[in-house]
Amino acid sequence: MNAGSQNAATVRDRLRAQLKDLDTLLGDVGPSDARKALVQTRTSMQAQLNAIVYPVLTLPPEVVSEIFIRTLSETRARPNVTEAPLLLCTVCSQWRTIAIFTPALWSSIELTFKFSLFGSNFLALLDLWLSRTGHHPLSLSLYYDEYTVTKNRPQVDLVVHLLLRHSHQWADVELKLPDASGFHQFKGYHYPALKALSLTHSVNTSIPPVASFTNAPSLTSVQLSAGSAADPIVLPWPQLTSLKCEALYVHDCLGLLRETTQLVEFTVYLQEGGAEIQHLPFLILPTLRSLHLLREECHMDLLQYLTLPALETLSISFENHGIPRFFAFLSRSACPLHRVIFDAWPFDQAELVKCLAAMPSLQHLKLWRPQYFTDSLLLQLADPAVLLPNLKSLELNHVYPIQFTMPALVGMLSARSNAPVRLQSFQTVLHKASMVTDPVSEICLQALVASGMKIQINYH
Repeated sequence: MNAGSQNAATVRDRLRAQLKDLDTLLGDVGPSDARKALVQTRTSMQAQLNAIVYPVLTLPPEVVSEIFIRTLSETRARPNVTEAPLLLCTVCSQWRTIAIFTPALWSSIELTFKFSLFGSNFLALLDLWLSRTGHHPLSLSLYYDEYTVTKNRPQVDLVVHLLLRHSHQWADVELKLPDASGFHQFKGYHYPALKALSLTHSVNTSIPPVASFTNAPSLTSVQLSAGSAADPIVLPWPQLTSLKCEALYVHDCLGLLRETTQLVEFTVYLQEGGAEIQHLPFLILPTLRSLHLLREECHMDLLQYLTLPALETLSISFENHGIPRFFAFLSRSACPLHRVIFDAWPFDQAELVKCLAAMPSLQHLKLWRPQYFTDSLLLQLADPAVLLPNLKSLELNHVYPIQFTMPALVGMLSARSNAPVRLQSFQTVLHKASMVTDPVSEICLQALVASGMKIQINYH
């Protein structure tokens, strides 16, 4: 705050305090010449207060508009007078005008429908909010449960239809409905700007196919949650590049992957069961670069049918019987893996070395609960000519029991710091009672940090 703005603030506060005192006096003084004098004094002081120019109000409207936009939360806005953008409209008439004519302020909205939301003027307020978006792309979240739709079906339908009047602006949309039948009301509309879509509902396999968003030529990213992936939702699968699914059987997952021929990123929570899988030909996905297989069930049941020649990022949990099929997957795909996250792995040391040797392009390795990380393995990792010549970061989480020593770890880090491709980052979480440190190792670690390597060793 500069001297001018500080002086204005001081004068403003003084005048407001004096006006407050005058108002108190006026309340105690009856009609008289003294009261007239007090009223004249108050009028003069109010004029002085109104004449103060606040520096922020001298900024060009386009600058204030940009400041408003940058104050918005990363989450979608809720229609609440205590939060932006409605809060900005309550400050002064100038801010209100700027806010109203800044479409980006109104282009994000979260609607969670409960009984109390359906007041007499709710639809009018929502219509006003949406009208202020102009032609700006719209990011919206819509949620209502079974109770809400049962008690308020007419109002819910009116709200949905009002939102659909702006379907041409929908860009990033999240819909949480009681079941898939609710998506029929979105059918027949055009969604030219829709790029990202998230659908959540309970499973309902008794309804016919729901082709609600097939007319969305820009849609590339979809998230299907809580039963959405295996039921009648129909989407423009061939154009998707990013897909996340929950509670999906392996058989259904393979069927979905056959449809998504342009997929670049795929995340899936697999579950056991579903239709029996007969012997199938390998499914080649030439564009898939990122694969995240979450939870521990059935991962190898899926990977044994996939060939992913472009895969760069892999996150996976292992079952005890899955190692041979994983090696076969690596050999078959010959993929340029750059980043790998292994969890719940059953490797012994020889199998781990074989696995790492099969991934020479790997740059970032993250291991959860590694069981066979020994001095012998660290010695092999110390030589990039033997294992992982391109490794840049290594993370070991929840190592227990600890089967390596601190000098061996420091030796590996020191060797990697001088390799043609330097190790830039090392993180680990260790069991404190199982790790013995020594002064020499501590000094070496400090020297590595001083040389630029990021080292973080935590204990639990």
